[in-house]
Amino acid sequence: MEQDRDRIITSIRTDAAEHDGRISVNRVRRALTGQVGLPQMIGATYSSLARSGVIKVAGWEVSDDASGHHRGAVIRTWRLTERRSR
Repeated sequence: MEQDRDRIITSIRTDAAEHDGRISVNRVRRALTGQVGLPQMIGATYSSLARSGVIKVAGWEVSDDASGHHRGAVIRTWRLTERRSR
């Protein structure tokens, strides 16, 4: 589980670095396809990072998750703050 969390955090930080601090759950999920054993860890990691102030809500987008049950749902986008995780 710790390895999954590390991969998720790395993908979130990479997405933010490539998009001027903005994080898309859709892009991060696509980048993690096949790399995370427990998909529910993705949402839990976003929640943990938000609680600790590492990310904050930036807006909304429509989920394009083809394999999950959230396709078409409105989901948050995030912005990386200056605080560091770990």
